[in-house]
Amino acid sequence: MGRERSDLDDMANSSGWSLRDAVLLPTPVPLGLVTTAFAGNSFRMTVLGGTMPATVDVSTTAQSATLVYQIDRSNGVLTISPVDVTTSSGLAAITAGLVAGAPVKVYGVPQADGTLKAYVLAYFTGHTAGSLTRRKDPRALRLRGPSGDRQRAAAGIMHDAT
Repeated sequence: MGRERSDLDDMANSSGWSLRDAVLLPTPVPLGLVTTAFAGNSFRMTVLGGTMPATVDVSTTAQSATLVYQIDRSNGVLTISPVDVTTSSGLAAITAGLVAGAPVKVYGVPQADGTLKAYVLAYFTGHTAGSLTRRKDPRALRLRGPSGDRQRAAAGIMHDAT
């Protein structure tokens, strides 16, 4: 059974059409670096090897807040910590973590104004831009520590790749 033309009519725009519902999936953005620090619930980032910064909006509204994770490397140990951006301590943590030069991974939905509404974001502490390299798989990230050990982050999950 097909859809009738009248099923897609837009009552507000008789010459146009509309859909009653839409499902938008967050899109992974390649690993990048913060170019403008987090302030006013947004920050700017540039993907590794890119030149055009993008504005990323972070929701701090309860029940619909962006899922934020801090991924810290200390003495060769990776620790993933959720950050509740609906609280003052969570906002302080993300403000301290999303500073210029900080590595960041974002999954978001593009908005009509050209910004990206973050659904999930992970920011990395204990890493430098020089310790991050792109792999052939665009969803993967190689982290190289001082001892030469390697870990891999793919689709937002950290694994040991040795």
